[in-house]
Amino acid sequence: MTTSPICPECQTALPKDSPQALCPACLMRQALASRTIVGETSVPFEPPHPEELAERFPQFEITECLGRGGMGVVYKARQKSLDRWVAIKILPPERGGEEKFSERFTREAQTLAMLNHPNIVTVYDYGEADGLYYIVMEFVDGVNLRDLLRDGKLESKQALAIVPPICEALQYAHDKGIVHRDIKPENLLLDREGRIKIADFGIASLVGSGSDQTGTPAYMAPEQASGEGDHRADIYALGVVLYEMLTGERPTKDLVAPSERAGVDVRIDEMVQRALDEQPDQRYQSADELRTVAETMQTSPRVTPPPIKKKRGMFRRFWWVALLSFFLGILLILLGVIYIRMAPRKFEATTIIQVSPVTNSMSIKRNYMENYIATLTSRNLLTEVATDLDLPQRWALREHEVIERLNQLIMVNSLRGTDLLEIKVRHVNSDDGVEIANTMASRFQKKFPENVVVHEKARAGIAVFPMSGPVVFAQLIFILIVLVVLTILLIFFLHKIFPEKRKS
Repeated sequence: MTTSPICPECQTALPKDSPQALCPACLMRQALASRTIVGETSVPFEPPHPEELAERFPQFEITECLGRGGMGVVYKARQKSLDRWVAIKILPPERGGEEKFSERFTREAQTLAMLNHPNIVTVYDYGEADGLYYIVMEFVDGVNLRDLLRDGKLESKQALAIVPPICEALQYAHDKGIVHRDIKPENLLLDREGRIKIADFGIASLVGSGSDQTGTPAYMAPEQASGEGDHRADIYALGVVLYEMLTGERPTKDLVAPSERAGVDVRIDEMVQRALDEQPDQRYQSADELRTVAETMQTSPRVTPPPIKKKRGMFRRFWWVALLSFFLGILLILLGVIYIRMAPRKFEATTIIQVSPVTNSMSIKRNYMENYIATLTSRNLLTEVATDLDLPQRWALREHEVIERLNQLIMVNSLRGTDLLEIKVRHVNSDDGVEIANTMASRFQKKFPENVVVHEKARAGIAVFPMSGPVVFAQLIFILIVLVVLTILLIFFLHKIFPEKRKS
């Protein structure tokens, strides 16, 4: 006892002649928003309104324009004599002006009318009416494959089920010497009973001329783009359609296998790649050959592709370098803080004295500040200061050693734009610094009592560091920035030197 195939979604029996795994009702539910026959780019001429065609086609009741494209305009009409719905394609009017077009149109249309296959839209009639060349075709009440693909890819079972009937129709036409030349989702129709039909069979050849690049560029075989090619160009175009059904995208120049992009059966990769081979001799040589492979894929067990192992990024591979740099940065900050906290502090005592020139001589006036500074830092004055404060005894140093140390502790500067001199003493002992600064000012004033006035005495030392806190902080920030840059460069070079090897 045999049972009919069941739709996996709605659990209803599939029609006997419906493609496997395709439920017409479920598919129609996805795409009935669009009912156009074609979806090509607009033709350059303005299509006549249905009412305008009434006089030219009295035998038809033209109701609406279904679509327009590079191959012409399609109207839905009712054939009055047989009371049936048909589709009337009107070819671009500029073609009618070509030399010998009428003769070629009649010859090609007669050939197309001879095609009688359940998966090819039937041509009922053809002719010319007031300069408009037309073809009357079967009206397919359904949707085209483009409508089904608007929401993305199809399931692999659905995609593979669509291929065999298309191949049968192509093989039938190829045996009669007719090549479609424009296989694409817009020309693959699905009626309400789930049957696949190819529309516009041979229209590309009819509308084009021998030197025209007829077809749609995204689906054209390489040889077809140069105005050449045979029936194998249709196989290439069907390969593009199959790839688009499986992945939701058209193939690019660097072809990515469908199993890698969509996780389908790995055996499909070879079928698609062969159909899309740029060399016609390397493709399937007939539509029947492709149909057999597609049917085998449907009936044989699925081969699951291995999990796609993505390459880890540079930072994911060498995370330990960044982690090491992070801890190194923390260590630098801690060392900086310890340095600021633990470094020996010094206290700065400042005494300011006001001076005036000894004489009115201009040359002396110009250099009196330098002379006073030289006197303040002279060995004689420093010796007097050391004696007054008994520094050799307090510091347990010899006299010349005390003088050398005082030279290291004392800074004397003139305040620009004033007659003031600033005596600064930096010492680890705040009281010693204050005494030294004030004693220097007192001794200096005794040498020049009429020209020197103590403007401000040192009262208490201000704590300072060998390197100020803001300077240390700025240097730490700079070091951290350099550390980050070096970390990024190191990770980059490690990634280049040790490229990741993908496991198969």
